[in-house]
Amino acid sequence: MKLNLLIFGVSGLLGNNVAKVLSKKYNILGTYFRNKPNFDKKVTIKLIKIDLSKTNVKKSSYINKFKPKIILNCAGEANVDYCEKNHLYSKKIIVSATKIISNFAKKNKAYFINISTDSLFDGKRKYYSENDKVRPINYYSKFKAESEKFLNLTNKNCLIIRTRFYGKNITNKLCFSEEIIYNLKKKQIIKCYNNVYNTQISCLNLAKILDECIKKKIVGIYNIVGNERCSKINFAREIANVYGLDKSLIKSKKYFNKKNSVTKPLDTSLSNKAIKKIIKTPILSLRKGIYQIYRQGNQ
Repeated sequence: MKLNLLIFGVSGLLGNNVAKVLSKKYNILGTYFRNKPNFDKKVTIKLIKIDLSKTNVKKSSYINKFKPKIILNCAGEANVDYCEKNHLYSKKIIVSATKIISNFAKKNKAYFINISTDSLFDGKRKYYSENDKVRPINYYSKFKAESEKFLNLTNKNCLIIRTRFYGKNITNKLCFSEEIIYNLKKKQIIKCYNNVYNTQISCLNLAKILDECIKKKIVGIYNIVGNERCSKINFAREIANVYGLDKSLIKSKKYFNKKNSVTKPLDTSLSNKAIKKIIKTPILSLRKGIYQIYRQGNQ
């Protein structure tokens, strides 16, 4: 018998990929706000429009009738610049919404997975572990850290995932990897940072790991990221290699934190050693992960 999985933020990059990968294993209800996702006809997913800055999830009769056994929170504002300029609203849909969803999960005795971020540190070193003290340096990372602290103190049936991911979005909005592909196919020069590093993982790979986490009911804080620390320019070059595009069009530039603008960490790479000790699903190399996305787009 399929379990009921409720995904908040199903129109986002991670949410829609998880929904597609897990739709055959779970009964899925997905929430969206601005962009209604247009899933393939083969993918059976129920959808409901919700504004998490206003809606009280407990009072949603549709969600209550669904009776989720697993709740995945992929919702919230992910644009760091937007959060800095609109921090009051952003706090509502990151911190307040997380609290509401977590309390709803506890009331329904549902296993709760909350997607956090890799941007919780000042970026002055590499490969941060789960035991390192967080050092948020902008509103976005402060709100994510506050959400983590709340969940740690109040929800023992919760998995907090620190991650960064790439993939193919089903909405009209292009993510970073899709922008690279789009511009290179148009023979346009693109400039990418050579001093900004992270440890990205394919959305499809992450979705399969999430399935194993659900089955094992893993709780606590875990970094679920790729194995390789990679700069943005090398990420773009790897995409060009897999897609057979002209990587000579990719030019190098440096990122500088300017005065009067949001401060961002230059290195958000995380260590995935802890999660690899308890899961069997392999974490793909960067090239294999990109190829996985390439195959998805050509099926």
